[in-house]
Amino acid sequence: MEAILGLIGVALGWGLGELSGAFNRSREERRMIGRVLSTLMSLKGEMATSQAAIEGVKDLGLSIGEFESLRQRYAKRYLDDTPGLSEERAKAIEDLSGLMPIEAQELRWVLRSYTFLPNVSLHGYAKLDTTAYIKALSAIEASILVGRRRLDQIIASLAWKYGLVTWLRLKVRQRRINKLSPKLGEKNKVALELKELLQQMRTESSSDTQQETDRSSDAG
Repeated sequence: MEAILGLIGVALGWGLGELSGAFNRSREERRMIGRVLSTLMSLKGEMATSQAAIEGVKDLGLSIGEFESLRQRYAKRYLDDTPGLSEERAKAIEDLSGLMPIEAQELRWVLRSYTFLPNVSLHGYAKLDTTAYIKALSAIEASILVGRRRLDQIIASLAWKYGLVTWLRLKVRQRRINKLSPKLGEKNKVALELKELLQQMRTESSSDTQQETDRSSDAG
């Protein structure tokens, strides 16, 4: 009888230990999901701002050459890596790979598309003709849009895993954002930044032209 009670005690202790371990793992997994979710929400916001910038450049009625120069300048100024940001996103992908390996691999592609494609120079296409340039720009925009949609799906999946309340809050937040006028908020801010960059670009171009004229006059 004592032997049986001893075995029962061992089994009970083992069961409680496993239950405690499972609870701790679940709690740590939830914390990890929360960290990854926060990082991806930030990335989503940046991608939306980047797209708003491209649309904002289109609204300025520039020549193709100026359009491409301004697009490149915006990318270099606002999409350059913030110290520690790439490490944070790499850590998010690493954490996600243990829970959702396929989604983590897709997230790597999304991140590469977002950080690389806006910086691709299309000046060569701009020098050819308008049609070639528009096709090249449309290909970049389409790729980034696909990435944004997949990012939205991954975020929704993580929110669901984190909890029903978080998932519902995400849905409500997205509906509110969709109802906002495109002329308000972030797009309005981007428009002001683009006009500032355009003014700087034209001032620098005018200065370079004047210097070239002065050199020509001195040589003459």
